[in-house]
Amino acid sequence: MVLTVYLLLRLKLFKNELNNMKKQLQQYNKRSTNKKLDLTLFNKNIEQLGIEINKLIDIHTQIYSQYKQIELNKKWEIESISHDLRTPLTSVLGYIQMAEDPDINKEERLEILINDFFELSTIESVDYSLKLETINIKKVIQEVIISLHDRFKSKNIDPIIDLPQQELEIVADLSAVTRVLENILSNAVKYSEGNVNIYLKEENTNVIVTIENNTSNLTQESVNQIFNRFYMADRSRLGYGAGLGLSIAESFMEKMNGSIYAQLKNKKLSISCEWYK
Repeated sequence: MVLTVYLLLRLKLFKNELNNMKKQLQQYNKRSTNKKLDLTLFNKNIEQLGIEINKLIDIHTQIYSQYKQIELNKKWEIESISHDLRTPLTSVLGYIQMAEDPDINKEERLEILINDFFELSTIESVDYSLKLETINIKKVIQEVIISLHDRFKSKNIDPIIDLPQQELEIVADLSAVTRVLENILSNAVKYSEGNVNIYLKEENTNVIVTIENNTSNLTQESVNQIFNRFYMADRSRLGYGAGLGLSIAESFMEKMNGSIYAQLKNKKLSISCEWYK
């Protein structure tokens, strides 16, 4: 009887120690603590296990610290390169404009790429954060459409807008959402070969915004690469811009825990942004 009680007590202590180790590891994995395991253990085998786990934690902490430093160095290098390129380029553009050089469009395109590259590097840096809040996405869409009124007018485009009667809310960063919609809609207006359609709907509690435009130049291969900043096929000819606007939109959507995707059907390109509830 005494032996049974003793074994049960040992088993209970054993389970408690394992649960304690599990909780400490969970806290570490959530990055809510940098502490190693507390080794107040009664069992030598478990204590040895804890020591080995702490060695792994030391290695992991060191690797993670090196990774953070590499990311920070990369950000500084990119920002430095971008700054060094932007300053002389501004002067070059000024001289070209004064001389009315016919190749100015090429220089402007280069400036767009450099500015977009700089912005993209900033968004993707490890210390860049967004302010997530509840946003009326229907209202944001309406405001973006109004802000692009002159562009619609210059292309003689009367957009087809399909918004639900009820207000729809998402959790996102207002500035980021606005920039995402502006980038997608600006591309659609600039390269559309007809109408531009804007849809907003709620599907399985998710909120989806879709912007659609006619195109005859895009192939399925191009659409598969449409958000890839390294895909250097003739972007303007293919109809999705000279800059990195869609890559920027994708980075913003990832930062907001959403998704962005493109589809090509019946010579219509549709780009959808989806926020999950």
